[in-house]
Amino acid sequence: MHQKYEIKNTSKAKGIIMRQASRTSVRSAAVALAALAFTARTSQASLVIYDGFNYGASDTAASGLSGGGDTGLSGTWVNQVAGGTAGYKSAGLSFSNLAVTGGAFDLAADASTVATISRQHSAGFTGDLWGSYLFKPVSQASVFSAGGLMNVTTANATDSSQLFMASGSEYAMSYKGAVRAYNRQLGTAASGSTAIPLNETDIVLFHVSNLGPSPLGAIAITEWILTAAQFDYFKANTLDEASLNAATVAASGVNTIRGKSSVSSSTNNVTFKAGEYLSVEYFGLHFQLDEVRISNATTAATGLAEVTPIPEPASLGLLALGGTLMISGGRRKR
Repeated sequence: MHQKYEIKNTSKAKGIIMRQASRTSVRSAAVALAALAFTARTSQASLVIYDGFNYGASDTAASGLSGGGDTGLSGTWVNQVAGGTAGYKSAGLSFSNLAVTGGAFDLAADASTVATISRQHSAGFTGDLWGSYLFKPVSQASVFSAGGLMNVTTANATDSSQLFMASGSEYAMSYKGAVRAYNRQLGTAASGSTAIPLNETDIVLFHVSNLGPSPLGAIAITEWILTAAQFDYFKANTLDEASLNAATVAASGVNTIRGKSSVSSSTNNVTFKAGEYLSVEYFGLHFQLDEVRISNATTAATGLAEVTPIPEPASLGLLALGGTLMISGGRRKR
């Protein structure tokens, strides 16, 4: 009798162990699938700079922040030129079906001071550079106002000494909403653009060719602003430099972009060296900035693809399957 009791309870124990192992296997498989899906979504081989501003779940000051899965950056973001308010919002910007993560920077300054916030980058290279970031104007403090991303040699540099500037918005007078390709040596080009409505999130794309340290050929800075609908059109057809340059500047419509600009020089130089600074300059404007990506791809199609990543259907399927397995495991446990 005693022997039968032991056999019965041993069988029961084996059953419990097997069920626990099954639940553990389900959870492990779910986690593995989710990790695989995340890797598939975020893998961009030639990205030398990435900051999704994934700095936590609480709104806070932007100065002093770092980490959050960023690439090619060192140290922390630091307010370099006073006069503005640099904040971090835990709710980031969204744009079409672009891959996004974390929060966003929320920057505001009156028209009396040019404010900057900068962070040193450890990445450096020569040749071509492709980039993108999301830009959302919130309010305008002055007719003459601007906000944009630039690369500088020193942390406290403004656009009077920058290496290049990709301006997400030029709210100055008659060209409100224009893109500005800018370099003190190359000159300024503020091309035609339709006005960017307040609280609209657009994407800024830019290309800097023939980066130094010594001139490799004709240097050009070209940039474009697209609405979500315009971005969807080019993603569904062809997103390359030739297609963007051939597009008509308009607020909407087939084969249109909101703004574009270009400036070039056959003698002067632009660099992107390790130890220089990625900087955001702003004045007379309150805006949000998110998802900064810079690639050193060798072709326009590849570079623009890497700075505008879209989650693959296969990775979304893996995420869904992982979620199903987790739910299934939870039901079995109950």
